[in-house]
Amino acid sequence: MMANAYGGDLYVVNAYRDSLYYPDRGQLANESDLDGSKVHVEQGFTSEVIAVVSREINADLGMIGTLNQIGKESTLRDDAAERVISFLDVDTLVANSKVRLEGWP
Repeated sequence: MMANAYGGDLYVVNAYRDSLYYPDRGQLANESDLDGSKVHVEQGFTSEVIAVVSREINADLGMIGTLNQIGKESTLRDDAAERVISFLDVDTLVANSKVRLEGWP
């Protein structure tokens, strides 16, 4: 893991806008094998929430994941990643994940 390799701490930040889609903080902590104090789940726009938490924990590096999608979903994801990057005051690493969408080759 990158944080361990550099002697850093890993934090997970998840933002949600609608309480119907509230992420399960405990599940995030379990899946990431982190103490609950390092998992932040906040309501708001992704870019703003990540930027605020980044400042609160005095982050040296931000890392965000994107889905390598095609079509209109791709545009929406790219815009979200760009907004996060523009809000962060630290260097940002973007990791793409390839997914296959139903109906696409």
